[in-house]
Amino acid sequence: TTCRVFLQSDLSGKNLMASLQAFASPVLAAKQSALTQAPSISTRLAVARPLQGGERAGHESRESWRLCLSAAAGAGLAVARQPKSRRTVHRSGACTALRSVAAPSLVSIHRTESQAVLDSVQAHFVSKLEALSCDGATSEGGFVKLEWLRDGGIHGGGKRFGIKETPIFNRASVNYSSVKYDDLPEKPISSATALSVIIHPRNPFAPSMHCHFSYTESRSKAPYWRMISDLNPSLHNPHAKNQFEKALKDICPRDLFDDGKLFGDKYFFIPELNMYRGTSHLFIAELSDNEMAPQTSRKLAQDLAIATIDTYTNIVQQMLDAHPTETLSDHHRAQQLAYHTAYFYQVLFLDCGTTAGLLTHSENDVGTLASLPSYINVSLLKSWLEENVQPPHDVLLRRMLAILPAADGPCHVSDETRAELAMTVREYYQEDMTRTKSQADMDLAWWASRRK
Repeated sequence: TTCRVFLQSDLSGKNLMASLQAFASPVLAAKQSALTQAPSISTRLAVARPLQGGERAGHESRESWRLCLSAAAGAGLAVARQPKSRRTVHRSGACTALRSVAAPSLVSIHRTESQAVLDSVQAHFVSKLEALSCDGATSEGGFVKLEWLRDGGIHGGGKRFGIKETPIFNRASVNYSSVKYDDLPEKPISSATALSVIIHPRNPFAPSMHCHFSYTESRSKAPYWRMISDLNPSLHNPHAKNQFEKALKDICPRDLFDDGKLFGDKYFFIPELNMYRGTSHLFIAELSDNEMAPQTSRKLAQDLAIATIDTYTNIVQQMLDAHPTETLSDHHRAQQLAYHTAYFYQVLFLDCGTTAGLLTHSENDVGTLASLPSYINVSLLKSWLEENVQPPHDVLLRRMLAILPAADGPCHVSDETRAELAMTVREYYQEDMTRTKSQADMDLAWWASRRK
């Protein structure tokens, strides 16, 4: 169903903007209310005005477009101009020459602004990571940019900055994506914009870190943010844990921080290994526009993201300075390899986000599995298969062991291996989607009950 609403106006400038603001607000509210009853509803707003002297239908002036674009932006709408073949002439009463100037979909300005925020935060992340120094060397200019498109760009795409196997990084990936499905009402979302980051330093004393910040416009409920920051040390470091948590706690509302920490502790637990992935977990599952004003939640996401990378890079630099390369032992590296193997297991067997990404598309498989460390311990995986892993995970682990290169020491997880692992995981779940029930505890009902 498409509901077309026409605003007939010969206003200009601020008056047009005020008129649009007054008009668009109840339309957007009605749309959101209707979505709970009929998720397939698509609401569109057309702005019409009388023809001016010298104009002909279908040949509106540039000035009229400038006014409509400016007014719509001020009203919180993003305007998408339709091709001439789809524009219509609307005749009503005495206004015999009234026609549509713009037929914009009600794309939230919050989507556009969230895209801008996360895009700028990605650049900040890369800058902070490239500034890290080890033995007098930095990674300036070392992060390689790679872009990808969803359906050839029709439905968005993304870009990632990656680096691997340098004196500072085992592997690091800073991923930005923005997908949209405004033209596909059967999709459960109309858009999703995300920044996902995973850093695995080479030095065992420098902790790994993962974070994820995304803004999703759902067709069944209000738009929401998801915010995740977790610190993952290979070696015990309570000071770094406290430093990381304090930075996030100082920014986040207390009740939201407490709920996010509880949710994160549940989500990142690995039952079969009786351990957590990481020591500090903040997982804000859904921060709805109904709970917090979009401008406020967007600012919170931006502040948390910046605090995450700023605090994290400070911790890493402290560890690099305190534990230079020549002081590292084989024991330290063995502990890191064991932890990276547990990280590998959690991502591929339990992480709901990774699985969802692989099942949704195959256009960025290596990027989706960029969170995997460069090296793992295959012998340790085999021992877990014999002693710890329960059905149905044993089926998937056997298939993975058949893919992973045989190695007496550290096993290299190359990009080619990641691509094979992605196909294996995808096929495993496509065979039987009930297997997703064995993944991490993503209890959104619990979250909703806490946020009432």
